[in-house]
Amino acid sequence: MAHIFQGPLKRSTAKFLHPARFQAVVGITLPQQSANLTSVKGMQSETLKSRGKPWNYEKHPYNHFYFFIDNTLKRFNDNSKVIVIDGNIGVGKTEFGKKLAEEFDMHFFPDVDSNEIFKIKNRNFDVRMVNDVLPVHARFCDMPTFYEQKVPRPQLLRFGYTQLQIYKARYFNYLKALVHILSTGQGVVVERSVFSDMVFVDAMRKFKHLTSPGHRHLHHARTNTICELWRPHLVVYLDAPVSHVREQIQKRNLPWEVKSPVLTDDFIAEISNVYKNKYLEEMKSKSEIIQYNVTDMPDWEIIVEDFEEVDLEPHLDADPFKFVDWMASEIAEEDYCSYRFHVSQTQEHDSLFNFHIPFDAPEMFWNGEDAHLLRNYIDHDPAVETDPDYRGWGALFKSPL
Repeated sequence: MAHIFQGPLKRSTAKFLHPARFQAVVGITLPQQSANLTSVKGMQSETLKSRGKPWNYEKHPYNHFYFFIDNTLKRFNDNSKVIVIDGNIGVGKTEFGKKLAEEFDMHFFPDVDSNEIFKIKNRNFDVRMVNDVLPVHARFCDMPTFYEQKVPRPQLLRFGYTQLQIYKARYFNYLKALVHILSTGQGVVVERSVFSDMVFVDAMRKFKHLTSPGHRHLHHARTNTICELWRPHLVVYLDAPVSHVREQIQKRNLPWEVKSPVLTDDFIAEISNVYKNKYLEEMKSKSEIIQYNVTDMPDWEIIVEDFEEVDLEPHLDADPFKFVDWMASEIAEEDYCSYRFHVSQTQEHDSLFNFHIPFDAPEMFWNGEDAHLLRNYIDHDPAVETDPDYRGWGALFKSPL
């Protein structure tokens, strides 16, 4: 059955102006958001407010001009919420997320494809093609290579850099989800939260798959970028015992997973431990949490009732920090529009990832000699050399928005 975790009650000395008094002071009326989700297939579906015509954010990215002519909250209804689906390997996050999105008329954002981070966008070029001509310590390490553990350790340590790029891809995936909900009013379901990326980082460090400086740099990257993102309203954690995860790995039958010396029972258990003891503890102060054990899932009708009953409305007297990012009844329309403008500025967010060079973690960057060699092979490859729009190999890791 479902278990809903409530964050601990917190007292704060901060003074909040009651919505009614706020409206009286500024002379405006702010829209009140509903506390509960509403299934579009249920008996209450007729009460769900229409969102109206969505803003085409792909064709017309929100800018300073649009800021003054298109409001944000007018499109919000009961289901204008952000939900993330988290859990261990093979617990059914994709299927659950898709079904949930369909039930509540939300847009589903699947987890990122780790293979895409090695490809120069819109080009027929994969940087892993040059591994054979690079020194071992400078070669790219993708997920299959890491899980198989058949290459020298200097290349395996390069997975720390790969993990940083996976985090960055998830950051922009979640950013696009925020752009979607703020531009269309349609709620979003995101598979594998950017906020939970640190779960795998910490698990890998415990089993020495990351160096201490590399682990520290990954946390530095997260700390200095995650603060730009509004947290989800709801976190769904799909729990499973190690035996079930092992069974699902066998069913997926990916050779680099099935025979992996990395995916031991202890490693799988550690992922669950970090999820429960660190990630969920961190998230429950700002978001609501629903947890299911996938080996004892209730009927779908009961799951829908769980989601319709969970309270997603701020209660300032009880907990002033729950849903603090989304307090539409406490902030002006301009603040929502300002944040919508902020998340629409792709280059601004891309620049957040221009960190200092971690010289104590050489696996996280290329030294000058290796970078020159890599750049030379990529820039002179026929797939990119004749392309007038190619801006250098650095464009490989530009944001996907």
